[in-house]
Amino acid sequence: MPWRHGRSVLGLAAVAFVCVAVACSSASAPLNGFAGKWQGSAGGTTYVITASQFDTSVTGTGTATSASGSLALTISGVSSASTLLLTLTATDGTADYTGTYVTSDSVVGFIETAPSVASVALSFKRQ
Repeated sequence: MPWRHGRSVLGLAAVAFVCVAVACSSASAPLNGFAGKWQGSAGGTTYVITASQFDTSVTGTGTATSASGSLALTISGVSSASTLLLTLTATDGTADYTGTYVTSDSVVGFIETAPSVASVALSFKRQ
């Protein structure tokens, strides 16, 4: 019966569309990207970042504060639906951050301050 076959194909197409839509959406995708104020701590340093985002491009400023003082930071990077890649630039060098959104208000990842230094776990929370 041709109509049964047609309905089966349409039914499979509908199920495939729903599966793709669900798989492609991400509950952790940030609503406003990385825009806003974020804070995190790692290795005795607290990072506070205020960022803006246009499309996937992230820019901003921040501070890195530890027992030895505070450094001003310039932030640049890319934020996608699930991943955050940042370069934090201070007067004495740069650090690279790679993170994954856990929720729309939190990111977990690692910061690397020098190629020869081990990465340190760093999570950010939106403030």
